Amino acid sequence: MKINSVEDFPLTQALAQAQLSDELCRIFHGRGGRFEGLEHLCLDWFNPVLLLTSFKELNETNRNELIECITLVWQKYQSDLAFNLVFQYRNAGQTITEVVAGKVPEKHVVTENGAQFLVHLLRGQNHGIFLDMANGRRWVKTQSKDKKVLNLFAYTCAFSVVALQGERLTLLIWT
Repeated sequence: MKINSVEDFPLTQALAQAQLSDELCRIFHGRGGRFEGLEHLCLDWFNPVLLLTSFKELNETNRNELIECITLVWQKYQSDLAFNLVFQYRNAGQTITEVVAGKVPEKHVVTENGAQFLVHLLRGQNHGIFLDMANGRRWVKTQSKDKKVLNLFAYTCAFSVVALQGERLTLLIWT
């Protein structure tokens, strides 16, 4: 992975264009296959923390270059917000997580579409909510009014949280 220009690098372009708010969001999804050579990278906003995840090992030079580019873009486009960055590397059953800049709140609560979730960025691979399922949660929220919902994917209970908004009934099945 070679970053020729911060302005031309898809991940930092996405960060520069991100409209960050209190809402949790995926900023860059390399795993979607749209960005050749970047399939291993995701950048997520867990207010007030950026989470950079690599699904393949980065050598120290590439890792440092990527973090430096994110830092520069943050300073230029998001300077009104504190810079908190966590880097996580996952591969072959190994997970390494470290705070690269700033800090992570001790009790870290994030918001998505009015629902609140307690997350744990520094503990393991699963943080308490899967960002790639945001559209599914949005759909459940709009379709579950006055209905019973059977949640067969209750690992984080995020679908149940959105189904329960507005006095909807949810039956949980732990899988």
